[in-house]
Amino acid sequence: MKVIRLHKKESFNLNKLRRQDRREQKRLYERYAPKMLSVARMYIKDLQFAEDSMLRAFVKVFSKINQFDEKGSLEGWIRRIVVREAIDFLRKKQNLMFEEKLENLSQQSCEQPSLDRQQIANDLQQALDLLPAGYRSVFVLFEVEDFSHKQIAECCNISVGTSKSQLAKAKKMLQDIIKNSNSWKDGSMG
Repeated sequence: MKVIRLHKKESFNLNKLRRQDRREQKRLYERYAPKMLSVARMYIKDLQFAEDSMLRAFVKVFSKINQFDEKGSLEGWIRRIVVREAIDFLRKKQNLMFEEKLENLSQQSCEQPSLDRQQIANDLQQALDLLPAGYRSVFVLFEVEDFSHKQIAECCNISVGTSKSQLAKAKKMLQDIIKNSNSWKDGSMG
């Protein structure tokens, strides 16, 4: 049996990146831009704004590459910059509206009929797009980026209680969206 590598591990010359070598920057951008656009898109509903946010993040990556301490992966460092840039974008657009009231909401599991991965990803993105920006940001930071509530609170300038409340509300809203899947696919919620 022959083993086929699905993911090619690419290494980048950090010295070249630190010297602002344009070819190495282009290689890095071409390797990570599609994945980082997906990350930005989880936070920002509009594709063009997500692209703008991702581009600003890469400008920061290239200008602050000397601050990369090589303790973690380069991809993880870039991802963190993209996440923070997306949150900054939302904050500037005043789309982050957080409620301070903590509610106890039951969390129910939802089962989705088996679909191909791309369809599930598309459906999930559509469902995330229907969430208010604050709910979406906290949900993605907690469930996808694996931030703690304390980290989310610091990142978004909210309290830990607000982070927990927003997560619970986002989960409840997503459950409702999925239950009413016929209505969320056409952009309405009811």
